[in-house]
Order: sequence, then C-alpha cells, then structure tokens
Amino acid sequence: MAAKKAVKDLTEFKVAVSDSVMVRLVKYMMWLLETAPGRPVPMTQVAKVVFMLSRAGSEKDVKKLRGAISGARKKMILDHNTGILVIPGMGLRPTTGSEDAAKYQYEKDAKRVVSAVTTMDRTRSIIKTSDIKDAVLRSRVTELSKAVKVLTSQDILDKLRLPPSTE
Repeated sequence: MAAKKAVKDLTEFKVAVSDSVMVRLVKYMMWLLETAPGRPVPMTQVAKVVFMLSRAGSEKDVKKLRGAISGARKKMILDHNTGILVIPGMGLRPTTGSEDAAKYQYEKDAKRVVSAVTTMDRTRSIIKTSDIKDAVLRSRVTELSKAVKVLTSQDILDKLRLPPSTE
C-alpha cells in the first residue's frame, strides 16, 4: 500500500463554485478524513476553503460557516457514514470511526437530550391541561407529557448522564 502524501497546508483543497456551501463543507471534510484523519482545522481555515477566500475567514465568515455545519453533519452521516466534530478552540474535523463518534458526538448528543427533556418537563409544569380549549392541542400536550414523564424518569436520566466507560 502506498504511503499517503504528507499535506502541510490543509487549505489546499479546491471546491467547486457550483456546489452549495454545505456540499463544499462535506467534500472538504471527506478530503480531510483521507488526508489528515483526526486532525482538527481551525474554523477560519475551513471558512477560507469553503468560501473560496484568499485569506483566512473572518468572524463573519465563521458565523456563516457554523450555519452550514448541522446540515453537513446530517449529509455526512447519511451519505458517508461519518460525522463532523466541532472542537472548541481547535476547529472542525470529521469523525474517524465508531469509537470517535461515540466518544465525542454521541456523548454530546446525550447531554442535549437531557437538557431538552428537562426543559420540556419544566415547561409542562406551568401548563394546566384543563385550561387548554383546543382539543387537538390538549391531546398533544397529554401525549407529550406521557413521553416526557418516561424520558425524565431517574433511570433514563441516569443512563443518559453516565460517563463513557473507560474499558
């Protein structure tokens, strides 16, 4: 098997002008997965590539880039069986496999679930179902309440909050 060419400049990747920003980001992340697996690239440098800039991206460019990450992550999961990690202070990188995705993204997702269901439970506590005149809405609130009750059970929350195993 031939050795991969060492790439010093991770912004040398060229994107197609005709591609959307999200597609450019996906293609760049897939190139990074092959070229420099596990190596994060600063958001300003990712912006430089994705927006085809001659210089590092500005704060405004990075903000625009952040708007494309969620869609790109979904596309990468569906089409390429990999994801995108945002590493605070370091940048972006594609996931390198199951362990990487489980350790970094799945754990973050679990924290979001806990936060979301806890917030829903709090909001539910201020709703009096008997005060809701709309029958469809009242039924929806009742059904959601049942789901939230299950999701906020101590057993479920404990499982979602468990730190990853070190085995």
